[in-house]
Amino acid sequence: MTMDELFRELKDLDFKANKLLKSKVLDAEIVRQFNDQSLRLKQTLLELSPQDDVAAHVTEISEIDIDGTPKISTLSSFLGIITFGIYTSNLRKFKKQKYFKKLVSKTKNQWIAIEFLLKS
Repeated sequence: MTMDELFRELKDLDFKANKLLKSKVLDAEIVRQFNDQSLRLKQTLLELSPQDDVAAHVTEISEIDIDGTPKISTLSSFLGIITFGIYTSNLRKFKKQKYFKKLVSKTKNQWIAIEFLLKS
């Protein structure tokens, strides 16, 4: 992979992250595709054996857990029982969306830092 291709891939990843962060509802499949692309780019960069500071930043990038379920408090579980599970279901969806956006934003910022290091 040439440096031009690498920077093009970084720009594409940044574009997809911005698109994900602007959307109201994040689909798990789209987040999975973003995560897969990020992990492929991570593997490619590690194979190129970059400088030590770049390699340290690349190894910090973690995988997004798509199938994880958010924890619900006891009070929320009780409210879920009273509302026949509607409250708990909506709360889990909300927390999962918040989790996805947080990790997509974190991954995006890590790639921006790596891009800056590669350019300098």
